[in-house]
Amino acid sequence: MKNEKEYAHARMFEKNLMALDKRYPELSKKLHETAGVTSKYIIHPDTNNEFMNILLNNENINSLYYDSKDPLGYSRRYIESLDLKYAPFLIFLGFGLGYQVISALNGFSKKLKIRHIFIVEKDIRFFEAALKNYDFSQIIMHPDIEFFIGKQPQELYFEFRNYIAKNPGILEFGRSLKFIIMPAVHFFEKQYYNDVYNFFKNAIMHVFQHLGNDPYDALLGVYQTISNIRPFIADPGIIAFKDAFKSKPGIVIGAGPSLNKNIHLLKEARSKAVLIAVDAALKPLLDIGIRPHIVTNIERTAPVNAFFLNLGKQDDIYFVFSPVAAPETYNAYDGPKIIAHRYKEIMDWLDMPKGALSGSPLVGNFAFDIAQYLGCSPIIMAGQDLSFKPSEATHVKGHVFGHVDEYKTGTIEIEGNYNELLHTTQDFYKGKKSLEIQIKNFDGLCINATEGGARIDGAILLSLRQAIDAYCKETIDPSYDLKRIWSKENDCQKDPAGEIKRVCSIVDKSVLDLDSAIGDCKKGIELIDAVLKRNQLIVEDKPNPKLVQKINVITKELNEIRTKIISHPSFVTFEMVIQGYHFDLEMRRNMAYDRFYNPEFAELKSFLLLKEWFNTIGQLILSTKFALLREKTNLMLDIGSATYVTQQ
Repeated sequence: MKNEKEYAHARMFEKNLMALDKRYPELSKKLHETAGVTSKYIIHPDTNNEFMNILLNNENINSLYYDSKDPLGYSRRYIESLDLKYAPFLIFLGFGLGYQVISALNGFSKKLKIRHIFIVEKDIRFFEAALKNYDFSQIIMHPDIEFFIGKQPQELYFEFRNYIAKNPGILEFGRSLKFIIMPAVHFFEKQYYNDVYNFFKNAIMHVFQHLGNDPYDALLGVYQTISNIRPFIADPGIIAFKDAFKSKPGIVIGAGPSLNKNIHLLKEARSKAVLIAVDAALKPLLDIGIRPHIVTNIERTAPVNAFFLNLGKQDDIYFVFSPVAAPETYNAYDGPKIIAHRYKEIMDWLDMPKGALSGSPLVGNFAFDIAQYLGCSPIIMAGQDLSFKPSEATHVKGHVFGHVDEYKTGTIEIEGNYNELLHTTQDFYKGKKSLEIQIKNFDGLCINATEGGARIDGAILLSLRQAIDAYCKETIDPSYDLKRIWSKENDCQKDPAGEIKRVCSIVDKSVLDLDSAIGDCKKGIELIDAVLKRNQLIVEDKPNPKLVQKINVITKELNEIRTKIISHPSFVTFEMVIQGYHFDLEMRRNMAYDRFYNPEFAELKSFLLLKEWFNTIGQLILSTKFALLREKTNLMLDIGSATYVTQQ
């Protein structure tokens, strides 16, 4: 009998590993590499123990992970005791032998409307034992269940954020998260899983912030892109410079106050590395005779053109310009430009393959993207403080706007590179976390040579002197390569008038598509209003049963209309305008099932918020349409075709 059980467990383990090979090859490889290393805390079934279990231990205190006689029943009863009403996004802090996951899926999946599951387990040996104990192959292969095994909490922040960024739909359930941790695990591994909890909350918050919640700012980027069509057409795209400096060192220069310590070393580095400066660092560099090879800017508002005014002709400094920025900024810089869009969707919409970089929150992040796109490695950061001391300057000496006092209101404390506490702003903090993601996803070496400022995880800490001596040994001429590629691309024949007419035609097609989406929003509102007009909301302090019945009937049709709107090509193209409000409203609709114990109240609240969704999204789509029409009119006037009649 024992041999039969061992054989069955071996077959089960093999089946689970086959699933793991397909879905999580790195985790499978790790299990193969550590095969045979058993955990003394695994209790295997014998005459005294019918079920496999785990003995947790800490400072001579012992406890079983599960009830020894009925681990599945124990797990089910524990989940019941949590009194969960709605759990579309469920996170298990601790997998153990998986009894609690099995119980949740078998007994609560329908009741709690579970849609997505994350499973985090600290101990890979526990996970291995679970694979020998139960057939998890279907769970492993399920596309909406994600495992995170044997990771440090800081690692998990990056994995959580990358996963959510690739699967933004789960943000709809961001305020309906439920965490399940078994009592014994909470007692013995409290610190680890508390850290996991906090890193997850930060990850989902930062992804949501990255999506943006300011439709005006996004709209500004859309119509400034169209306003910048002429440079978009005329100037070379960064795509032509892809890997132009493969394996050559690049130095990303921020405008933090620590740059005062080592700015002089950049003159020497100019012939040994590609110097990429943020806009605010350009004037301080030029003031002491240092000429970066590249400068960049991403701000949409016109006042930042002050960074480029009165600098004179800059023939050997290439401005990597994102068309979402103001035309005034483009015109303020007197020198060669390279186009790099922040939104690939807009570039694809216009069918202008100039090259797109990520929608980084700060110009320092964008400069890092440029260095990576050019193929630079290592990437050395200088002046990337992202913080400041309360009583000292916020930026490098010579900064156009001087000491920026508004940076010092509403600050938070942050750990510095040398264990000191510094102050930072919410924007700087977002930039820091995004930079850590960029470094995590960068295949090369990243060095933080800021010599001050906030600690940036993933970067090696060196002084700029050490970094230059160790990694910038060869003489290179970035100016020559930049000029050669830029001149070749710039000499290509172009037809500005023809391209503008083509863009206007694209705008016309998008306006028709947006009109269709607006019509669908109106239809959704009309259907909801018709139901609400004929039925009283509340009867005897309860949702009107007739209304609830009508809601159940009409919701399917409304969801089909909503799906159609979301599927419109223009919705996808201009999602940066819409997505912040879309996810916020969806989270509020899902929260209704948590706020109201009575499911009929939840249905009613969700239904009313659905009307708000059609109203808000319809208005944002309408605003996008008017922005496109306004800029199209300007383009037509620009090429002398003032015969265009504004559509209504």
